[in-house]
Amino acid sequence: MIESATIRWLAAIALRSPVVWLLTVGIGAAWPLVTILLAVGITTATKPPAALLYELGFVAAQLGAILAITALSQGLWWLSRTTPLRRFRAEFVGIATGSLALILSAWVVPVVLSIPGDSIPLGHLLSTACFAALRSAAIGVCILALPMRTLGKAALFPICVWLFPTTFSGNYWGLHGIHQCLDLAGDFQFPWTEESPASVWQASILPIFGLCLLQMAEATRKAFRSCATPS
Repeated sequence: MIESATIRWLAAIALRSPVVWLLTVGIGAAWPLVTILLAVGITTATKPPAALLYELGFVAAQLGAILAITALSQGLWWLSRTTPLRRFRAEFVGIATGSLALILSAWVVPVVLSIPGDSIPLGHLLSTACFAALRSAAIGVCILALPMRTLGKAALFPICVWLFPTTFSGNYWGLHGIHQCLDLAGDFQFPWTEESPASVWQASILPIFGLCLLQMAEATRKAFRSCATPS
């Protein structure tokens, strides 16, 4: 299947890339560094350690998606030979896997060591990671469809999930929908501020479906246009 082939291809690239190894080690070592800085009073953060854990996951999700977008953008030579649906599946699964892998890399150390004085439900961590990976993939496949260079696509992802949601956080001009579609940080909610299931569905699942349908419609339109013959 195209999904398993994409995951194997990305895994082979990651294992051979020193940049990926450095980022993974850095993400994994970030939590011990944070706890040391908190203990000695160097940081000025007033948030509890659990909040810092979710912020670390937010950064890791972006890094994982950026690495996957970069690899997939450089592999368009073989993705362009397949059908629009198969290409969408490959890109979506590839970005979701990259994002989820780095989120779990960031959280494996604190979960194993546990967080003193805080109780973090494992189920909430896993659901947060899955929602963030799916949203990263939905945004990433739309970015991959843009006629831009690899560096531009990689740089556009953090702008979309970080800068744009903050800019469009207000409800003016009907831009609140853009905020919901791109707000990756909204998936990293703390257990003690969980919303109702209906709110989670509206804030996470529906924007993901909308972005996926948008990209699939654009890919199908391009496929029909390229196959058209002059009359």
